[in-house]
Amino acid sequence: LESTLVNLIVNAFEAMREGARGAHALHIGAAVEAGELVLSVADSGPGVAAENRERIFYPFFTTREQGTGVGLAEVHKAVASHGGSIEVLDREGGGALFLVRLPLEDSR
Repeated sequence: LESTLVNLIVNAFEAMREGARGAHALHIGAAVEAGELVLSVADSGPGVAAENRERIFYPFFTTREQGTGVGLAEVHKAVASHGGSIEVLDREGGGALFLVRLPLEDSR
């Protein structure tokens, strides 16, 4: 899961670098909600176009000139292998918000 967070953070920095000039913000969060660990990575980049939101997790799909399309596909694979899910939303104020939801183990 460490590589999952690293990939999401690197992706956010690349998106912000390609977006508008000026100050940018990256927010990383973690919370427990309804029996799940919810990890969030939000950036102030250009966001993800609605028509690309599902495809960004496909292997070798990229919108970047120098991109390989491997990072987010690996994120999706790792999250799914832990029984979780990932989604991308518009961030309030602009940018993208990635939410990773992972089930917590039963502690009984």
